Amino acid sequence: MNEKLYSKITDALVGDGYIVIQNALDEELGSSLLNFAKNEKDFKRAGISGKGDLHLDSSRRRDKIHWLQADNSTQSQFLEFADGL
Repeated sequence: MNEKLYSKITDALVGDGYIVIQNALDEELGSSLLNFAKNEKDFKRAGISGKGDLHLDSSRRRDKIHWLQADNSTQSQFLEFADGL
């Protein structure tokens, strides 16, 4: 990826705490990530853990999560982009 873009992202995150960049990812990667995110079957209910045990508590967490996997081509491309930061 582009070092100039990474620098812009880093500076904004340090200074403002956020950044919005149109077309930061190429269209194909962005579309693939969006399609993946729309497929809820790949997401698991988020839990709460402590001392190695995980339990589900709907009164505290109702969200779903998915850990990105480097062996998935689309997710790997995004992880490579994020690693550059």
